[in-house]
Amino acid sequence: MVTCTGGNPFFVEQLARASADGTWERDEVPRSVLDVVTARATQLGAASRRMVELGSVFGVDLDVTVLAEASGEDAATVVSSLDQAVGHGIIESLGAPGRYRFVHALERDAVLASLPSSQRLDAHHRVAQALVELHGLDPADHLGSLARHWSAVATTARRDEALPWVVRAADDALRRGAYDDAARLYSDAIRIAGSADRRVQLLLGLGRAAFLAGEPDTAIKAATEAADLAEFRGDAASVSAAALLLEAGTNERINAEAADLCRSALAGLLPDRDQPLRARLVALQSHLAFYAGDLPAADGYSAHAGLALEGELCDLALRPRRARRRPARPSSTRKRPGAHRRTELVTGLTRPNAAGRLSSTPNRARCRVR
Repeated sequence: MVTCTGGNPFFVEQLARASADGTWERDEVPRSVLDVVTARATQLGAASRRMVELGSVFGVDLDVTVLAEASGEDAATVVSSLDQAVGHGIIESLGAPGRYRFVHALERDAVLASLPSSQRLDAHHRVAQALVELHGLDPADHLGSLARHWSAVATTARRDEALPWVVRAADDALRRGAYDDAARLYSDAIRIAGSADRRVQLLLGLGRAAFLAGEPDTAIKAATEAADLAEFRGDAASVSAAALLLEAGTNERINAEAADLCRSALAGLLPDRDQPLRARLVALQSHLAFYAGDLPAADGYSAHAGLALEGELCDLALRPRRARRRPARPSSTRKRPGAHRRTELVTGLTRPNAAGRLSSTPNRARCRVR
């Protein structure tokens, strides 16, 4: 209430009354407040009112540069329009050049609520385009605003234009550890996305963000939906990614879903390929068995994961040697040397124990070069 009203006694009283009689929804402006603010806005000149309406779409804090770009007016005209609104007590100058804000968040909400939906969508689109024009080359500090405005206008016609910005903001929020914001933005992106391949990757992002935000139900739903879509499309790697985003722990439902996804993922991987991915999935099975109290199974899975990874590392280590032995001309014109050599590669691999930790005893991987 303090944020919405800014301490204005009239606004506080009206919100309190509307809250007490059950007529106020958190995202709505009480009718009495809407009437007062609308009446005040009608006293503005046409140009000033249009600028205030555009500003209400931009946010509580206003930026003359963005409003000028979005409205197509020069900065001096924008400042003149905003100064008129300052005189009517709707917005206030922050002292810094080109910086204004609505006196109360509730006033901004009231102006925004008075706009027809078509006008609001058009304003969101103009603000979004203005932000891209001004900050598109270095958008890091504006990704949240870009995502909000593009999400608002992400109709079918503008989906391809809007989606990359929303996804970029979601990825950035996940990277910064703002997991709640990331989950919300991935949800927006899923709503916008059309193709199945986009949805799979966005669902994986939502699942990871929700898991880290402590929302297991959302994480499970996103992971299973991503796995189902990926399995239908024959995308074993994405099925594996869905399984791996559900980490083993004390939540029995997460463990059960992760175990099912692991089995599905492993069934879809080719036996002679994808060894690192297979090793990670089997390692997850080891963790799940540990939390289930089945230590022998955990140890067995752990050994299996270690062997799978050793085999892949051997192949990577010996690939340059094989390349050097490859004939310069096609094999059809010159036979490859038939001598076989054996080599031992001692790696520093460590095998995870039943608790999922790495032991201190290195394992030796024996590889045959053919």
